[in-house]
Amino acid sequence: LKSLLGGFMTIFPLVGIIGGYEARKSLRTLGRQISVNMVTLAPMVGLMWVLQQHAGASVAASLAAGWVLLLCLLVPLILIQNRSLSRADR
Repeated sequence: LKSLLGGFMTIFPLVGIIGGYEARKSLRTLGRQISVNMVTLAPMVGLMWVLQQHAGASVAASLAAGWVLLLCLLVPLILIQNRSLSRADR
């Protein structure tokens, strides 16, 4: 299995080290993105599950609908965050 993954799993723990190193300089950026991901990814996954399990949609159709929902939630949140961040930096 390790050879089939092409070395990804052997390098994956190092991503946490790099992320921790970068977070010491930009903790605000890391914290902001985690909250945005929690708010946007949960509805995306929920919509895809409902479409596949109850509506009988294909994987591709539910994935496309999930991405549309994600973008509809993500774009306004990022704009609001950038606006509030620019006010805080003044």
